[in-house]
Amino acid sequence: MSMPGKSDRRKPNTFLKPPKTRQPSVVAMGMEYSLSLSNKGSAISMRIWTYPTGILQTYLSLNRNRISYIRR
Repeated sequence: MSMPGKSDRRKPNTFLKPPKTRQPSVVAMGMEYSLSLSNKGSAISMRIWTYPTGILQTYLSLNRNRISYIRR
């Protein structure tokens, strides 16, 4: 028996699509090198980073403020 007003038809199986998310239009990439020399030898480390431009601009502005504060 089925309840009145409800259909027994089922939707065909479909693959679930991931929800569409807004991707940042521009992504900044950069590399950071650090070289440390010691008596035991040299160590070179490299870091590659990618950030959306909004985060990068905030980071740069914070660094500029800190550098300008140190120079005063």
